Amino acid sequence: MENVYPFVTNDGSVGLYNAEYDDIYHSVKGAYTEAWDKFTEAAEPECYLDSLDTVRVLDICYGIGYNTKSLLQKYFLYEKKILKNSKKYLKKNKNKNSSIDTIHSDNIKSKFLSKLFIDAVETDKNLVACSPLFKIFKKYNPKSQKLPNSKNQKYLENKVKNKYKFENFIDFFILMKLADSDNFKEEFKALKDDFIISDFREYFDINKWAYLQFLLFQRYSDTFKWSLSTFVHNIYYRYISNCYKKALKAFRDNDIDISFNICDAREYVKSTPNTYNLIFLDAFTTNKCPCLWTYDFIKELFRLLDDNGKLITYSNAAHVRNAMLMAGFKVGKIYNKSENKFTGTIAVKDETLIKYPLTEDDLSLIKSKAGIVYRDTNLNAENGAILVERENNVKNSSLVSSSQALKHSVEVASDV
Repeated sequence: MENVYPFVTNDGSVGLYNAEYDDIYHSVKGAYTEAWDKFTEAAEPECYLDSLDTVRVLDICYGIGYNTKSLLQKYFLYEKKILKNSKKYLKKNKNKNSSIDTIHSDNIKSKFLSKLFIDAVETDKNLVACSPLFKIFKKYNPKSQKLPNSKNQKYLENKVKNKYKFENFIDFFILMKLADSDNFKEEFKALKDDFIISDFREYFDINKWAYLQFLLFQRYSDTFKWSLSTFVHNIYYRYISNCYKKALKAFRDNDIDISFNICDAREYVKSTPNTYNLIFLDAFTTNKCPCLWTYDFIKELFRLLDDNGKLITYSNAAHVRNAMLMAGFKVGKIYNKSENKFTGTIAVKDETLIKYPLTEDDLSLIKSKAGIVYRDTNLNAENGAILVERENNVKNSSLVSSSQALKHSVEVASDV
């Protein structure tokens, strides 16, 4: 994870700064809050959990997993609500109908609760291995943080304010999933070897770290030659036991499955046979990682999305929305209640799923030079080449500029 630096965001969750891209993975206002507001809440997954036996989600650019984690949090909150309401229903109707099943949580879950399958796609295998180990800070001194690029430093001045509750057992569940796979054995070994000197050490939760050692000791006893110390043993039984039980139950029940795919998202979308109810597109900004915002890539996402599904992204860029429209999507905006503003884009096949349509200003921008799309015909071009091609297309275009488009939109509105 060279050139990647952790920092505590304003809701206590850990974000990352990537020096190679000179960009941050997460909003400094709150990495977990951003995932919850801009992706999970915007997607309204309960609508699918209410009606489908299985809900399948594609998380593009998993990073350290906040979109997946917030979705799991939503799922477990929904599960809790369903179990509570369903038990009440079964108790009320037990004497009325002899065919009502015995009241048992497993029976209720099989009747009323969807299974959730998540396909997570990420290029950085080390980030995925680290993803369940990070702390949620309740207090932190922002002045102690230093990012390599000083322009980002101004964002790290607010005190930690936890807006949403985060269940720790979700991280333990992800740890179980990762440790159950041989694919991350080397990454976990490297984490152990580098832990003492790692820049990430102060950002890792010692209880989650101890649990990882517990899992690796059990599964890889022939490869990893260390024993469980009394310290790890005590940590496990004192802090982890309840989380472990909840995570283990979800793991064994197969109500949830996460597949971690370490590859270029372009290769994944070309090869996967799956279709999805929800797609989260959370790549770096369009000028940093244009390959995941091209018309050609978004056209593949159109193919993968279920007829009643939703593609959710934080981007409001005119060229991204134009690429969605060109691919066949119906496009709308995402309204963030907590910020009282529009903070993203939703793309669907069923127009009735759009609550906030694009405005005349939005459409004017799409029809201007700002709406000229990125292209990557064979889904294998370098980012630099994609940027240069679009720059040339914009330069040679006869379309009006974005400022002219907005000015004309204002003039038309004033004449109405």
